[in-house]
Amino acid sequence: MNSGISGVATPMAEIQETLDGLLCRIREAGEKQIGYPANQRIDYSPLFPFLDYSVNNIGDPFHASNYWANSHEFEQDTHYSVLKNVRVLNARYIMIKRQENGEIDYGDLRDMIRVNRDVPAVIMANVGTTMRGAVDNIPQIRHILDELLVSNAYIHADAALSGMILPFVPEPQAFGFDAGIDSISVSGHKLIGAPAPCGVVLTKRPHVERVGRAVEYVGVHDTTLSGSRSGIAPLMLWYALNRYGDDGLQDLVSGMLENAEYAVQQFNRHGLKAWRHRNSVTVVFPKPPREVFRKWQIAPEGTEAHIITMPHVTREMIDELVNDCTAPLELDPVTSEERD
Repeated sequence: MNSGISGVATPMAEIQETLDGLLCRIREAGEKQIGYPANQRIDYSPLFPFLDYSVNNIGDPFHASNYWANSHEFEQDTHYSVLKNVRVLNARYIMIKRQENGEIDYGDLRDMIRVNRDVPAVIMANVGTTMRGAVDNIPQIRHILDELLVSNAYIHADAALSGMILPFVPEPQAFGFDAGIDSISVSGHKLIGAPAPCGVVLTKRPHVERVGRAVEYVGVHDTTLSGSRSGIAPLMLWYALNRYGDDGLQDLVSGMLENAEYAVQQFNRHGLKAWRHRNSVTVVFPKPPREVFRKWQIAPEGTEAHIITMPHVTREMIDELVNDCTAPLELDPVTSEERD
């Protein structure tokens, strides 16, 4: 069906048919989504009435603005966005080597800081790398800066997924402000399961105050970088966090970690070397045959692939995937071609 837009209004029945087809495809894809960190098991239907309105969080959420249709009260303390793209800024940057397990190479980091002392050190530390789930040792990074007497430095912790996992495990790796970071970002569409990409950035107040400007248009002193932001996303995060609660999130994380360990054991039991980092729900295993990628949504890199045991990933799914990785697949050829 042609999904383009013409000059004539499309009949509602045709629009609905297109939407139904898209929903069917997305629902089918969700049933085989096992390699990407997006929680598919949460119900946001209580928020549907808000979609009848344009909820725009423009301006600083800590002060009333001229635009009233907002959800500022649900965004406070979770709105800061300070991570800037180095290409947009045309800023000088250096890629640091990584260790085999995906963690940053601290020796290379130390050497790069030492030979580039003419510029401030802005370090992007990973709290759960995308492919292997590695957590950089932030206290060690801070120690390197102190050892080299670097006073003008900034550490940002990218905790997109693990930032919602580590607070709910018995022995977490250090990754917060008390460990030496200056800011941290956490995704809302991963473990929390918001249906639209969103996230939270927290930083120290002095850094926020540096970007504040008076904006007459919205009638407020604006400390944000983007100005307008989704007013629905904060509602989604507020709703999910309140629905789960600390105990619910702890149970959620516990189940994810148990399934991750189960996946490691199942892969290894069938002769496929699999592993995961401590407190990680990312399970790394040898890259499977192409046929497996036609059936499952899996993330590959080089000779490896990974699955992420989000709440919707069941042990039955894990067993089925392991079997597919170790035995020839009998897939319908038409279906396979369509998914290429």
